Amino acid sequence: MIGGISKRDINLLLTVFGLLITLAVYFLVFSRLTAAADALDAGTEALRPRLATLQAYLAELPEYEAGIRDRSALISSELAGYARQVRTEDLIMYAVMLESEAALDIASATFAEPVPVSEFSAPGADGAAVAYRAYSVSMTLNSQMTYAALKDAIDIINATPDRTLLDSLSVTFDSVRGGLIGTVTLSKVFITDGSYVYAPTVVPDGAYGNGNPFGTVMSR
Repeated sequence: MIGGISKRDINLLLTVFGLLITLAVYFLVFSRLTAAADALDAGTEALRPRLATLQAYLAELPEYEAGIRDRSALISSELAGYARQVRTEDLIMYAVMLESEAALDIASATFAEPVPVSEFSAPGADGAAVAYRAYSVSMTLNSQMTYAALKDAIDIINATPDRTLLDSLSVTFDSVRGGLIGTVTLSKVFITDGSYVYAPTVVPDGAYGNGNPFGTVMSR
């Protein structure tokens, strides 16, 4: 016995203190961990629908990638049908081609400034979005022509590889020389992404003049 307390009482007190310490640890530490685990489980359960959705997307990823490739190829194919830039000299050479191939007799031509018609974005070669702008530029030709030449010109305009539209046509019978006389207004649509570097239009060489403008007799 120590100071009136038996060894048995000391062991009992130690057991009680140990139990109290265990309970304190449980309530102060373990209970908090349990609450945190319960909260984590609740958060995980709330995320299960989102996880199921993402897993479904992942399962269909090959189909999505194939669709993106197909759509990109389609966009590239469509854009290939448009010129990257159209300037006045391009329109002049187009009019020269119509004179040559459709036998139009063009007396004069007027040109309008490009007009913006659309803005859109499409995936580029690396998949990143590229901003595009579409413009329309028109030209009006005052011409004399036969009916056959007019039909040929319309066929040529409709068959032009880059987008060329016949906007309006106004002709009357030429009572002086026969045939038709009138105006043909056409437009070209071009699409640019701002990266195109303009290349000058190829213009064929022409004669610079007459070596004997006065028609005098020249000695040999």
